[in-house]
Amino acid sequence: MIRFLILFLASASFAQVLTYTAFSKESQAKADAEAYAGIAKQIYSQITAETNVTRSEVINGENSNFKKEMKTENQVRADLSLKGVKIKHLAKQDDKFVSVATLDLGELTSAYRFKLNGIQKQVREKEEQALLQLKNRDYEAAIKSLDEISKIARPYNRILDEMSFYIAIQENDRLKTDSAEIRQQIQSQLKTLRLEIEIEKNILMEDLEFDVKLQDSLGTVQGISVFAEHNEKIIAEAVTDRFGIAKFKIERSLWIKPPCQIKIYAGNSLVMRQLLKSVSQEMHYEIQKSENQVRFVCQENAAICSDVKNKLSEVGVEFNAESLKELTAKWEASLRRSKNQLSSYAITLIILQGETPLCSVTGNGVGRTKEEAIRKGISKMNLSSCNEL
Repeated sequence: MIRFLILFLASASFAQVLTYTAFSKESQAKADAEAYAGIAKQIYSQITAETNVTRSEVINGENSNFKKEMKTENQVRADLSLKGVKIKHLAKQDDKFVSVATLDLGELTSAYRFKLNGIQKQVREKEEQALLQLKNRDYEAAIKSLDEISKIARPYNRILDEMSFYIAIQENDRLKTDSAEIRQQIQSQLKTLRLEIEIEKNILMEDLEFDVKLQDSLGTVQGISVFAEHNEKIIAEAVTDRFGIAKFKIERSLWIKPPCQIKIYAGNSLVMRQLLKSVSQEMHYEIQKSENQVRFVCQENAAICSDVKNKLSEVGVEFNAESLKELTAKWEASLRRSKNQLSSYAITLIILQGETPLCSVTGNGVGRTKEEAIRKGISKMNLSSCNEL
């Protein structure tokens, strides 16, 4: 029959050094395991009154087996073996193996507190920075500082949870932060922000030029990103200067297609844009018909001709079947290579006025047929470099 004799050398619940001595007739490893469990029992007895540690003996003929049950025993034992429990083997006593386990809780928890204090310090510094940025009405920077606080504070609760294995957590151990209050102050101030569009004319022919002015209850606001969006695509960005003005000059090719409206909104970050959602405005305009409209003549492949015409429209070319000014197009395609029923072509698109070339654009296209490759190549071309159009 195998039996364990356990000697519990208890220290007071407030002691910083825990000690447990275990004896085993079976092996040194068994004595070690009992010593670890004894330390764990003392830790749990200090932080909760509901720790369950039981030992039972099951006798089967001449054999006897001991069973130990403990809440989260394996997790606690693994943590203790890695984080400071020291095992010392003494000489056998009464033919029993002897193991003494000690754990300096003060030394162990001081490492946790050092990490927690470091995080708390960084959070305080970032909060002070955010408050200064808010005072200077640098809203973008203040929001960024609060986002950084969230990242800095992320490990805090995990470290605190680890420390709770060893000592009871007090209220003053928890992270102290005023981030929610600072964010509320930012939101309150942003609610006073107003966006004003200043444009000389909204009947447009050339580049679109306008100013956007931002101001809050205290005056104009510097350093906020302002965006112009057309057809759900951002086509321009500017930042407000010290007078709260963001200046825009947008080339014709970016806004020539319907709808004739541009959405103006402020805020570089997603959080900022959400806060300023009610501040956005729609700017409507008309397109002045050009006196220099053209007649497009293309008698080759109808599908490719249509693709070229669409590309010309993208850069602001206007068409009139009765115009005396005539544009034509031709293209060249040279086979580069073929593989797996796909062919790659080098493509050159030439735009002409009469017999005079105005510009040429090159590109590559891949397709199962030559026509498909040419069309794909043209679809990727940008004709904005054709200044003669």
